[in-house]
Amino acid sequence: MKTRTKFILWTLPILLIVLTYLYIIIVSNGLNVPWKIVGKPSENISKIIGYNLGVDKLYVYSVSGEMYSLPYYRYGDPIPLPSNWVKDKNYKKELDPIFENGYIPISFLSLPPPFKVKQIYQFEFRQIEGGSVTKFALSEDGNLWCWSVAGSGLQYFFYFLILAIEILAYIFALFVYFIIFLTKRAIRKFNFKTPNTQ
Repeated sequence: MKTRTKFILWTLPILLIVLTYLYIIIVSNGLNVPWKIVGKPSENISKIIGYNLGVDKLYVYSVSGEMYSLPYYRYGDPIPLPSNWVKDKNYKKELDPIFENGYIPISFLSLPPPFKVKQIYQFEFRQIEGGSVTKFALSEDGNLWCWSVAGSGLQYFFYFLILAIEILAYIFALFVYFIIFLTKRAIRKFNFKTPNTQ
């Protein structure tokens, strides 16, 4: 086998391992999830007020001072489109405090928003085997954007199991190649030392 062919055959598995690792980093951190525009009610949004865990709603203020609510679903798509904005006149709702600019320790990374950000609001749901992180961003044109990603321990275990299998397979192939190489070398030495009896 030519040296160049050997080099390609031994380099491709390394490339596969590197690409698998990069894929795990991208997916496990949510870098493959884009920002989604939620929109606005009948008028521009001026401020994100907060999230009410009891009723699973996000509340915002409009430029005229009106309060609007938006249903939020913890499982599946958190904000189905089209958005169902509802004018809410109860100003005494107990809202969870706003956590801005990474106040909650999270294990996900989002891509930079594709717009100029006026305000960012984020919260996290922790579960036994994983959790989810949702970020709401208010753009300067009064629109609401959403970014949400979820992950579980079983998902991460599956990713790293595939990576571990690839690495072990490559190490095993190197071991087999080394054994074959030593065996051939020993046979050549034996044949060289064996006298010709004819």
